[in-house]
Amino acid sequence: MYLAGIDLGTTGCKSMIFDQCGVIAGSAYIEYDLIFTSRGVEQDGELWWKHTRNALREAVRAAGIDGRELAALGISSQGIASLPVDGDGRPLAPAISWYDTRAAGEAAELAAFYGAQRLFEITGRHPGSLFFPQVLFMKRRQPELYEKTTYFLMAHDYLCFRLCGEALTDYTMASGTLCFDTAQHDWIGEIFDHFGVALSKFPRLKPFGERAGRILPELARELGLAEDTVVAVGMQDQKAAALGAGIAPGIRTLSLGTASAVSLLTRERVCDHSGRVPCHAFDGSRWILENTVGASGAALKWLRNTMFPGVSYPVLDEMAASSGPGAGGLVFYPALDGGKGCFSGISLNTGAGDMVRAVLEGVACAVRQCIETQREVYPQAETAQELRVFGGGAASSLWRRILADCLQIPVLALKTTETANLGAAICAGLALGLFTSGEERRHFSGGVLEVFEPQKAGAAVYDEVYAAYCALQKGLGG
Repeated sequence: MYLAGIDLGTTGCKSMIFDQCGVIAGSAYIEYDLIFTSRGVEQDGELWWKHTRNALREAVRAAGIDGRELAALGISSQGIASLPVDGDGRPLAPAISWYDTRAAGEAAELAAFYGAQRLFEITGRHPGSLFFPQVLFMKRRQPELYEKTTYFLMAHDYLCFRLCGEALTDYTMASGTLCFDTAQHDWIGEIFDHFGVALSKFPRLKPFGERAGRILPELARELGLAEDTVVAVGMQDQKAAALGAGIAPGIRTLSLGTASAVSLLTRERVCDHSGRVPCHAFDGSRWILENTVGASGAALKWLRNTMFPGVSYPVLDEMAASSGPGAGGLVFYPALDGGKGCFSGISLNTGAGDMVRAVLEGVACAVRQCIETQREVYPQAETAQELRVFGGGAASSLWRRILADCLQIPVLALKTTETANLGAAICAGLALGLFTSGEERRHFSGGVLEVFEPQKAGAAVYDEVYAAYCALQKGLGG
């Protein structure tokens, strides 16, 4: 028996087949592009579906198994993007990407009606061009499209519908819509009524890991799967990756990719009246705090492409290691996505290695600030005494060492790096009733590869670096 995880990202679809022990048996990845138009940033829903089918078929082939041995599949996907479909799940227009800002005006109206602070406290999101404002934009600007639309679906929901005929979303996906009550685990009817948006056009809600249905018979025949293959309700990709990394009370996770998310599970919904810590729904009894660093891996990629073109990331690590803790007094503020990123403390003694190390340390300081903010808002966050790191940047042992010394908590590298696909496969296993305890899920996840214990010698240095980082941030108005 095998489980499949489908991860539909912003620029590619990856499918993986896992055996019962959580070992990857086969995988396939297919890239696609964002579509930049005069309207904004869009994606092709039919291309999502085509590549999902092809990636799943290729992953089964790579695993060398009979497709009928696949017992269940789960979905991890990008959030927010909105796709209008007809009753058969066929796209009626391109999907509006989460990168798109066309519905900013509708978001401002929503905030004015509901109250920006109240909206954040109830939904866990600040006003922005997210799912509900996008739907409202289509209703107003394209009324014929709105009337023809049977469902407005996000990427996860769309795949679920095409796989099993059920329009469903989970609480982690719904938490990105600006119209979902994270305490009640339900759509906010008041918002739908006020703006005249039909609630019937939105997907039904279920927690991840429940059964969505069985794969459609004609699709099972096309892909060579058994007709009783179970389709599980999946989740938003950052949350799926955290699940695959083994997030649990007392275990914080960090995605060290293009951007970074610092995530912590709670047994209660945390309401941050200062608006600094978003709290999203996770399952029926837990919530997840998630602070972000907008440019983490992106900052390192920018440095490489701009200053050291053609240099590999392992070589960048070697350069940074030659600098030493504190980067020769150079401090980096990684707000490149907000236009306020900068280096401070450059001198004639500054070398290439100092610049690379300063970027790694600057991101570590940003992560430390996220954690300290979580502790201020939710004192119980202090009990989380380990950080599990995944994503492309987690391949750097030096970066993990810097994080451990800067944060002064153990940093754990994982045996399985494809944590979003793994989280989707865990959803599939939950739908089959395979994982009855957290220990069984952690065993399936593959466990820990290496632990980086904080070194006291580095603590004093990084306390000074962090103080300089915070002073720089204050000076920039960040």
